[in-house]
Amino acid sequence: MTSTLVGRKAIAAIWSLVAWNSWECIELYAGAAFLGDSVQNAGFYRFYPARDYAMIVTQVPLVLGLRLGVDDLRWLARLQTFGTFLLPAALYILALVRTKGDAVLQATVIVTVALVFMTTWYFTIGEYNTAYAIVVAAAAVVLTADRPRLADGILLVILAVLALRTYEVFLYLGPLLAGVIFWAVRQPPSPATTTTAPPLARHALLLGAMTAVAAGLAFLGAATAPVCVGASAVAATLWAAWRPADRPAIANLLYLTGAALFLAGSAVAAESIVNFVVPVRLHDTAHGVLRFGRNIQFVVALGAVLVVTVWALIKPQALEGSRPYRWAGLWLVVLALLPLLGLVFPAVRPRIGEDYFTRTICGLVIAAIVAFMWIAKSGHRSRPAALQVLEAPGAARRVLLFAVALLLAALPSEIYVTARWTTYLEAMRTAAQADRRVMAFDDTPLARFPNFILGDDLTYLADQLFLLRSKPDSRVIVVRHRKDVATIRLPRPRPYNLGGRVWGRGAGSIAVQSRTSAPPTAAKAKP
Repeated sequence: MTSTLVGRKAIAAIWSLVAWNSWECIELYAGAAFLGDSVQNAGFYRFYPARDYAMIVTQVPLVLGLRLGVDDLRWLARLQTFGTFLLPAALYILALVRTKGDAVLQATVIVTVALVFMTTWYFTIGEYNTAYAIVVAAAAVVLTADRPRLADGILLVILAVLALRTYEVFLYLGPLLAGVIFWAVRQPPSPATTTTAPPLARHALLLGAMTAVAAGLAFLGAATAPVCVGASAVAATLWAAWRPADRPAIANLLYLTGAALFLAGSAVAAESIVNFVVPVRLHDTAHGVLRFGRNIQFVVALGAVLVVTVWALIKPQALEGSRPYRWAGLWLVVLALLPLLGLVFPAVRPRIGEDYFTRTICGLVIAAIVAFMWIAKSGHRSRPAALQVLEAPGAARRVLLFAVALLLAALPSEIYVTARWTTYLEAMRTAAQADRRVMAFDDTPLARFPNFILGDDLTYLADQLFLLRSKPDSRVIVVRHRKDVATIRLPRPRPYNLGGRVWGRGAGSIAVQSRTSAPPTAAKAKP
């Protein structure tokens, strides 16, 4: 099985799941408040400046739908979901395409998709999904080229500009990517290239000056950096077209511009963490790092990867055989059977929403993956022996097959959770058609899906159900009911002004209240 064929199958699997999840409006689970805010304002919703670029780009399909007059909330939810999936999926596919000639690097990208993307994408509304995809795509672009090229330099600049305001993990991922790019620029030129690389000190001085300028642009405003950097990239491209002899130098300059922008993104991330929009959320995130164990799909997939990794470090020659992969295969069997095992052991049942607790640890996983890709392509004699073993075609083929097996083993859990979400969405519609004005939550079909409730105060559920109405003036209030307390009706949350838009046909409109809830804001704060 060639890496090209493997890449095509992985791409087909990614697009199939993206299309299905978009059709089933998966992001209504975590993004209902943002959808309501966007529809109300007939434009982009904004969380806060440090994540502006990722949020704006992923909202383009939704905003286009609004501007084109789409008035069915179901289709707007599909467009919102498609937008949040499209950008990270496209970036991972870019990485797969760029690594098609290298079995080891392509296996690494497929493992990343299976381990990180597929176990956390039910929160693709979270900008960290885009951030991790940017990092992997940028590393693939740099490490699969024999020398800096003009087209690659332009692509790196685009990715680096997007990384300026995407997510706080660029605090450490930005410098890592800058190091990869600087290393690529400093590599000896290929025999076909006659230009001589400038001294290291000159490159370092230029990178420092460009970083200072990029950081300044990044802090001036959301639109300043893309406009200025875009104009500079266009000017550099025109210069390269006018004077082809200068292309290698301009390609190096674009590479260094990308490195400077990644470092500037690290500065933006640092400022965002110091002045975080909701300090209590940042505190909860820091203390929730070890809660990644709640995402059982991620834990089992990580176990399979660690078996092969540890074995390769301890006994590299074993990669020439199948023994490490047979032991890792036990983890893959468990991963594939999680939906069935959940029938007997509910604690291991795949659940929507548990991927939220994996977002922080995944940043460290991405850093390790990029470091591995960098070391693998460095060609240095001090590389781990396992990488030298993987240069053999047979060993490279085995690791590629393992990556494909991991991807396939992750599919059942994702299919199961999406199918469960479809049933849950129908239960919300059923509850929305209730004739009673006020009802207890435990008396609705939603009570059968406790793991789908995002937040103890039910405000997220209130936003979801408000969007499911079929009549602009219909409303049912559902209150939290517990056996040890009386049912309490609180003031209903502030509804969104949806301009008469409704969800498909035959649904009602519900607001949900909790005895501990506060009126929701137009957009929920996310860590």
